[in-house]
Amino acid sequence: MRIAICDDDTNMQQRLTDVIEDWAAARKVETAIFRYPSAEAFIAAWPEDVLFDLVFLDIQMKSMSGIELAHYIRKTDKNMMIVFVTSFSQYSLKGYDVNALHYLIKPLSPAKLLPIMDKAYTIWNSRREAMVVVSNENAQMKLLLLLRYPPRNAKHKIEAREKSANEEGLIKAIRKKQLDKREKINGDIVLG
Repeated sequence: MRIAICDDDTNMQQRLTDVIEDWAAARKVETAIFRYPSAEAFIAAWPEDVLFDLVFLDIQMKSMSGIELAHYIRKTDKNMMIVFVTSFSQYSLKGYDVNALHYLIKPLSPAKLLPIMDKAYTIWNSRREAMVVVSNENAQMKLLLLLRYPPRNAKHKIEAREKSANEEGLIKAIRKKQLDKREKINGDIVLG
């Protein structure tokens, strides 16, 4: 599970990291945690560095707020789980605008965070079996596949619901991607 923490408070970054690492060790979940001191640092690294499954966003940061960053993320990734972490409860309703998974009020405690991690893990685990990451030299895209069991010899379709700037290169990469070792994608690609 790839997790980003975007908070300008390094103590909060470390506290989140410690609780997440303890949670992952107890549940034997492999995680990779990336920490960013600002929304701008996150944007500079994402999505070139890694596609995240879960991101913790502080709402009050110096330049760009966590709410603004969440809107930026949603323009590209509708599936990344977002958890807001803040001292200000008055922003909680804004989390609904970006389909946030949860809204954590500081101070942070394991009792507050662990159920959120369990919920995020359940969602992530249900998605990962049906996810393909397709990339070329310029971009990466996560595709959630809805697998249906067609009759034998039926053509397979992959529906990409969002277009990207590098659509042609990604479509070529999708066509080459194997669904499993025995069967290559053999059908149409439909852009919705």
